[in-house]
Amino acid sequence: NNIRFLPLQECDLLLHESGAPPIHTPLHVLLALPEEVKRRLYVVHTAELPEDCELRVAPTGTKGTIRLDGFQSSTCANVGPKDKNITSSTNRELCLPVDGLCNLSLSEVSVNESQISDTSSLEKMPLSSLRPTCVSDAWFILNLLSVVPFFSSLSYASTMDVLEMAQVESFMKNETVLTCHRRNELLCVIWEGKCMDIERASTNYPQDRKTKSEVDVQKQPTFWHAGDWTGPKSLQPEWSLSGDCDHGKGVKDIIAISEHGVKVILLNMNTLDGILKSGSPLYRKYLTKKAKEEEEVALRKEFNVGNKLEFLMSKGWGSSARSLDDSSYLAHNSSFNFLDILMQNSALSDLTAVQIRHLEALSEGPRKYRPGELLWQYGDYINFAFIIVSGTAKFVDTRNALLNRRLSTGSYSQFNKTEMQSRFQRLSSNEILRPDKQIIVSPSSEYAKLEQILKSLAEENKYTIIPKDDQPRKSLSRFANKVLARLYARSAYTEGLVFSKGHFLSDTSRMVRGSLAGEHYKTNEEWTKSIGEDVDTTHFHSSNLAVGPEGCTVLYFPRESLISFLDSHPGVLLSLLGTQVVV
Repeated sequence: NNIRFLPLQECDLLLHESGAPPIHTPLHVLLALPEEVKRRLYVVHTAELPEDCELRVAPTGTKGTIRLDGFQSSTCANVGPKDKNITSSTNRELCLPVDGLCNLSLSEVSVNESQISDTSSLEKMPLSSLRPTCVSDAWFILNLLSVVPFFSSLSYASTMDVLEMAQVESFMKNETVLTCHRRNELLCVIWEGKCMDIERASTNYPQDRKTKSEVDVQKQPTFWHAGDWTGPKSLQPEWSLSGDCDHGKGVKDIIAISEHGVKVILLNMNTLDGILKSGSPLYRKYLTKKAKEEEEVALRKEFNVGNKLEFLMSKGWGSSARSLDDSSYLAHNSSFNFLDILMQNSALSDLTAVQIRHLEALSEGPRKYRPGELLWQYGDYINFAFIIVSGTAKFVDTRNALLNRRLSTGSYSQFNKTEMQSRFQRLSSNEILRPDKQIIVSPSSEYAKLEQILKSLAEENKYTIIPKDDQPRKSLSRFANKVLARLYARSAYTEGLVFSKGHFLSDTSRMVRGSLAGEHYKTNEEWTKSIGEDVDTTHFHSSNLAVGPEGCTVLYFPRESLISFLDSHPGVLLSLLGTQVVV
């Protein structure tokens, strides 16, 4: 009864459910409310009302969004508290913004652009700025910034520094939010509304600054919705949304296109860069990795224009420089785009921007393997995971691989050949760890289809950058992953399995199982020493993965770093379990 007889409180809008009693409120109770309340009332949880009913059903869908700051002064004047800016449906409807692209064409944008210079059009404040500030704004700002790479790794003190420097600004429709010259100077996060880019600049960036995906980016305008952001590539991995995207015609301005205006959060990159460097170890590691890549690009240019033999010897290659051909060195040092590699993988292509930059910062390499070398071998401790940058890899017979293994180059094993043979005999004879078996494939089986899919993907990956929304390819990859999981459950493989660019190679289930997962805070040396002679199937590879005939370049992830990443992102972990390869 105390709840039933609470005094009516002043409000602009009231949403009230209605339905069959006693669970819901019957309509006659709502009809008995005072007139000033019914004028502010929308009924929810009901499909329709009687024809003669003076109440209204709440609009549905995003197009029916009700904005309290959307009332037009021309149709409704501010009056006393008992007669707020909401009138009955017979007089007018609530101002419902068209929260889409407003059927706006590029030509219309160009025409409306001239209106911005008219000072009279700026006298009216954007509706997005009319909502009073609230203490909850800090929560909204931090929540929006948490999806930007490296922010979630900041300490409390650094987070407060970010919150203190953040500026919230509002813009009217067609007003410029960011000019092309400031796209890399500011991190801009859209809080409310929608934006698009429009070409104003005529200066083009040099062609050699772009990767294949950056050159081929679509020429349609880019749109930003609430929760999206733009800024330097370090903070916005998606090229089309970053401040470096020029569509081949120069960097574009960003303008507001929402009817009610746009609200954004702005942070100056000069100040923000210092906060991230001091407060985020992950950001520092990412910058170090990028600096190393730029140094390698410079070395590669020097290698191309100078005396190759003298250059290789000056870099410490010694007598082996004479036996190295140019292509092997260039393949080892060729530049690539990390996001392009992930786009080739059905699971990793769905990572968020935070996860992409986190994983990129943890990656090491690239490392070049020669044909026939092993990425891992039966009986090896599971110390690394790999993602293929170029070339191919495949499963091979255990005993043949053991005898042909080249431990002198490209091996992460802690043991020499004699020790490996001894361990193989000990593990297999005692049946502690059975090696994966090769099975014969029937032409009509799903395994034959799997082999065909992987071979076609390997051929495609040589020449194609895969778009993120390539659904036919993703469908094939999902089928391949299901069959690979069934093979893993059988501890089996087939001879025709070929893994190529973007494929993630890791026995993740064994990596995170048992004592291995509990000791991820240790280094590889400490962990290997602590294992000693304690043999457990969770600690070792059960297969051999060898490089294909054209060689292979990979990025690799140390076990302790990858487990820490998977602990932070359990959804990613679930997508990698139950298989040794995710395509």
